[in-house]
Formats: sequence, C-alpha cells, structure tokens
Amino acid sequence: MIFILMLASMCLRAENRVSERVFVKTDRPVYLAGDKLWCSAFCVDAASSGKLSEVSSIAYVELHSMDGLAQTAKIALLHGRGAGSLELKSDLPTGNYRLVAYTANSLNEDGVDYSSCATTISIFNPTSTTRVKDGVKVSDPKSLPVVSDKGTLEVKVAENATGRVLPVEIHNNGKALAAVCISIAHDDGIVAPQSHDIDSFLSSIKPSSSFSGEFIPEYDGEIIRAKVSGISPEQADSLAGKFAFISAPGDMADVYSSPVASDATATFYTNNIFGDKDLVCEIEGLPKKTYCHLEILSPFQDVQVGNIPELVISNVQKNALLARLQYRQIENNFEGDFLYDLMPFRANRIFGSEAKSYKLDDYTRFPLMSEVLVEIIPELRARTSKGRTEIQFRMEDQYRNVAFTQSEGLVLLDGTPIFDHDKIMSYDPMLVETVNVYPYTYFIGSRAYHGVADFVTYKKNLPSMDFDTNVRIVSFQGASLPMSFTGENLHENESYPDYRQVAYWHPAVSVEAGETFSFECTLPSYEGDFILTVEGLTEDGKPVRVVRKVTSSARSKR
Repeated sequence: MIFILMLASMCLRAENRVSERVFVKTDRPVYLAGDKLWCSAFCVDAASSGKLSEVSSIAYVELHSMDGLAQTAKIALLHGRGAGSLELKSDLPTGNYRLVAYTANSLNEDGVDYSSCATTISIFNPTSTTRVKDGVKVSDPKSLPVVSDKGTLEVKVAENATGRVLPVEIHNNGKALAAVCISIAHDDGIVAPQSHDIDSFLSSIKPSSSFSGEFIPEYDGEIIRAKVSGISPEQADSLAGKFAFISAPGDMADVYSSPVASDATATFYTNNIFGDKDLVCEIEGLPKKTYCHLEILSPFQDVQVGNIPELVISNVQKNALLARLQYRQIENNFEGDFLYDLMPFRANRIFGSEAKSYKLDDYTRFPLMSEVLVEIIPELRARTSKGRTEIQFRMEDQYRNVAFTQSEGLVLLDGTPIFDHDKIMSYDPMLVETVNVYPYTYFIGSRAYHGVADFVTYKKNLPSMDFDTNVRIVSFQGASLPMSFTGENLHENESYPDYRQVAYWHPAVSVEAGETFSFECTLPSYEGDFILTVEGLTEDGKPVRVVRKVTSSARSKR
C-alpha cells in the first residue's frame, strides 16, 4: 500500500512540473582572489510568476570565466531560500566571472538559458599578472548608478553617519511578505560590472516546454551518486543487492546506505551533508579477494553561461586595489573580527533525541571494551557466533518485555559504520568519550537496523581505526553552512584601525507585510562611502530592491 502511495505521489509531481531557476545575490560585486564570497540564493518557479519553489533542497553553484569552470559550491535550500559562501582561490586570474546556480530538477528542462540566471562579478588578483584569456581590456571604466528603488520596501538610513553605529529600518509597505538579503559594503571606487538584478532575472526567465526524466528532483537533500571502481564485469554481478555505505566522521549522524545496482552504481538519498568533510565509502560483505571501492560522482554539470563581458581596468584602480590587499593582510592577522550567526537549516533526522548517552569519564574507566559493555552499558552485550563477534541490543516491545535482539544492529564509530564488531571490541576505550545507544528500529536507506550504537571519540575523527583495503576516505564538498554576520571590532587595542570591506551581511531576512525590520550596523573606523543593498522578492513573486549610499565621517574611538 505504501509503495502504491509513493508511486501515486511521484506521478502527481511529474504532472505538475516546476521550472526552477536560481538567482544568486552576492555580498558585493568586486573581489580580490582569495576573498570569501558570501551569497544568498532565491530558487523560484518560472511557471508561477516568480514565486519561491518548495521542491528542491539544494542548489549547485558554478563560478565561470571565459577560461571555463573555475570553482563550485553547494547551497542548501529551505522553502526556496538558501545561503552560503565560496572561498575564492588565491590563484584565480584577473577578469569577470559569472556565478550561476541550478537544481537537479531544473536540469530536466531542455534549452535552459543559464546566462539569464547568472550574476556577474569582478575578481582582481593584484599579486599575479595572469588574466582571463581575452577577458580584460585597458580603458576607463564607466560607473553605474548607485541609488535605486524597486518594489514595496521603504528603507530609512542616515545619508551621513556621524557615529560608528548606523541604524537601519526596512519597512514593508506591500501586502505580501518580502524575502530579502541585506549587505553593507565599502565603496572604494572600483567600478562594478553590469549584472542582473532580481528584477531583470525575473523578467528574463521562461519555463521550458520540454522535460526529461534523467535527474531525480532532490526534495529532501542532495542525492549522492557513486560507482564501484576496480572491478571486472564478472565480479560486478556478485555485488548486485549488496549494500554500500557513505558516512562523514563526526558527532552528527551523516550515514547513508544504498543497494548496489546491477550496473555497479549506488544512489544515496541524503538530508544534505554540511561543510567540506572526509567521507568514508565502503561496501558491506564483499567476497574475499574482491578488491574494489566506491567512487563518488560529481553532481556539477559545467553548464554554458554565454559570453562574459570583458573586465575594464585602468591605472585609476591601482591604489584602491593595493589598499584592499593591504587591508586584507592586516585583517587576516586578527581573529574574531566578525560575530557569525548560524542560520536555520534542515537538520539530519535519521536519529532522534531518544539516545541513552554514557559519558565514560563519569564512570570508572576500564582498559577493555568488553568491560565497558558489561559494567557501564546494560543495553549492549557482545556474543560470539560462528567465529565472529556480534554486538547485540537490548530492546523493549510494546508489552515492555525486554530481550536482546538476535537480528542485526548498527555499530558506529564517530558516525561511521563498523561492520566487523571485533574491531570495536578490540578498540581502546580510553579514546572514546561517549557511547550513544538508540534502542529502537531505524531505517538507513532501505536497510532496517534493530538498535544503533555510536562510539564517539574525543577527536571525532576515527583515531587508530584500521579499515579494510576496500574502504576509501575521500574529500567531499558538502553544502555551505548558512551564516549571517555583523562587523564588530573586538580588539581592545585601539591603535589598529578597522579595515573590513563588508560591515553587515544577512542573506535571509523575512519582512512581513506592514512590518519593519530594524538593525544597527557598526561601521569601520575609517572614513568613506558604504553601499547598503536590500534585494529580494515578495511572497507573490514581485521583485524588491533598494540601494543607498552612506558616507561615514566618523573617527570616534571606542
């Protein structure tokens, strides 16, 4: 019955196609190679007049120059909104770049013009003479208008800041909620490239009339695909039906399973893995003398972004670029210049909060793991069957009858499956900080486990664990953590000026109709102009954009 309902749901979703387009707004338009680029994502349904899409839970971001694909990132989406960052490589050549984003669902559409969804930024590398091929010309760049208003937002801000604290009020005069991002960045005179704003983005996107079914929409998170490498076609047949696992070591439950298909591939349905992590990849129960391993496939498509306009440079920009480079070098000598706030994101709910936790330092420490299980953890016991050790779980049924399971449970070390329980029993318990026991039945992929135990070490990185030769630990690019920040000089030594370029960044603010969002921004201690940008769209798909210039003459000391 459940399977029939799932098929019916998939058919309904297929009938109501959503043409997703993703607009990426950055904290500023001009960067140095090596800077951190902060971004806010708006995933809209092109077929519904630009309303936010509820379908996809992750967007794939690509940074392109005329030389090709330069960098990638992933942004988790929640109700069509997402945020993240991209650490620009320090060796990027000087030139204009396009930032384009898409979802797996949008890849099913034919003829998508990704250039209409792209944001153009300029990247300067003052420490290198390398330039994007045919992407830079020497001339006098023309400045673009700064002040602009679009939509139903009213922004109140002092045109001349007489103190370091700048109060800002954003009032929504419309009848629908406005979802916006806010940035306040220093204007050092470097001319920004001409790029799409939210208005031109919404005006240019068009839904496709032709769809394919090659890509599965990612409703709950990234779908990670892998293939089995190092195996002959004859051996591949023996892997069909066996289970592959991927897991990210740490204290979070990032563990997923997938049956190996007949074509020696595996598909893992995740709730999004956040951050760049080491991923442990393995196949359970491989026959002896079968030497193979899982290889994670890249989800990035290297889409076409059209012709990117040339970057115009001139000698008048030299001093501003050198000043930026100096500012960043001084800033990098300090820690804690920004107060970061982690924003809401979809959490992994494979395991709930019902774990029975044993912090081993609260008990007498024992040198053997068998003693730990006997003396401290009554929910676990070790038994030997057919020459191998099996850790069993004490379970309670609906009648409160207690018995140890004879079926399979899952044992983890720092969130990574350990199928050979002898390795856990011989593991040094002095490396383990906490043992979390989940005495219920859990589904990991399509596998059911009657009880889960996670042995969490102090270092949370699998110290001193020896894996089989088929296990591979690979670097994995997860979704960027969504963060906002407000510049706040934390240094007590007032002899150092504050050289920040971005004083305020909030990638996801919701302003209800008729309501006001207020905040205070601490401007840097140096004089200069700052650009306040508020950009986004309303709940009914209308663009909103306000840009203001603020001149700071403050040199007050704290």
